[in-house]
Amino acid sequence: MAISIFWRLILGYSAMLLLSALISAHSIAHLQRLSRSAYGALDRENRLLGYQEQLTDTFLSEVRYADKLVITRAAPLREQLNQFKADYIRYLEEMKTLADSSDMKARIARVEELHGWYHELLEQELRYIKTGQAYAHTRYREEKERLLDT
Repeated sequence: MAISIFWRLILGYSAMLLLSALISAHSIAHLQRLSRSAYGALDRENRLLGYQEQLTDTFLSEVRYADKLVITRAAPLREQLNQFKADYIRYLEEMKTLADSSDMKARIARVEELHGWYHELLEQELRYIKTGQAYAHTRYREEKERLLDT
C-alpha cells in the first residue's frame, strides 16, 4: 500500500511542525529558568546597592553626630550616635548574608574593620576630652577623614 505524495508531504510537514514545537517548548523552558536566575541576581544586586546607600547615609550621620559630640559632649548626641552605629552594623550584617563571593565578603570585612577603627579613634578622642588632657586634635581629625575617604 503506497502512500500518496500528498500524505507524504502532510506527514513530513507535520513532523517538522512537531519538532519545531518541541524545540520551541524546550527553549522557552530554558529561557524561563535563565530569566528566574537573572531576576534573582538582579534582585540581590539591587538589595546590595540599597544596603550600600543605607550604609553610606548611616555612616555620614555617624560622622556628623560624632563631630557634634566632640564639640558639645551632649548625652543625647551619644545615644543618637550609638543608634546610628547599631543601624550600620545591622545593615552590614544583612549585606554579609547577601554576599556570595569571597571577594565581596573580604570587602565587607574590610569595611567593617575600617568602621571599627573609626570608632576606636573617636573613643580615644572622647577619653582625652573627658579627662581634659591635651591631644593632637588635627591628627585625630585627619585620621578620621582618611578612614572616611577609604
